[in-house]
Amino acid sequence: MPTKLSKLLALICLIAIHDLAFGSDTDKPDSGAQDSRAMTVLKNPPPIYPLALKEKGISGRVVIEATVDAAGNVSKAKVIESSDAAFSGAALKAFRQWVFSPAMKNGQPIATKVQIPFSFKTIKPTPPKAGPGDEAKPGAGATRAPAPSATPPS
Repeated sequence: MPTKLSKLLALICLIAIHDLAFGSDTDKPDSGAQDSRAMTVLKNPPPIYPLALKEKGISGRVVIEATVDAAGNVSKAKVIESSDAAFSGAALKAFRQWVFSPAMKNGQPIATKVQIPFSFKTIKPTPPKAGPGDEAKPGAGATRAPAPSATPPS
């Protein structure tokens, strides 16, 4: 049966591990001023799905590691995980266009290292359900796109 001393030592170890992993309250500024903050995404265009892989119904994943500089721009981007080189190229091309509001420390913008995952998933269209008697009509289930409008929508 554990003694009170062994329970106390286990608790102290858990607190120490938590503080090492997540930072203690003493790491936070003691004033109420907002002089530190995490970066935020301002612009994030999505990657273009590689047509050859999309047509084959191939899904994939890419993880990019990069530095977001003190101006909020992506630099030193590299692929650290990828299921296909075509996905890597598409993800890198899109990610290099992302813009961030940089992280702040002590009121100054700082560079930050990030890892961003990209998922490429094909969406298989579901065929429309045929109603009674539709199976004999040519083009059943097909829809026509609406005609373009001469005036822009308001």
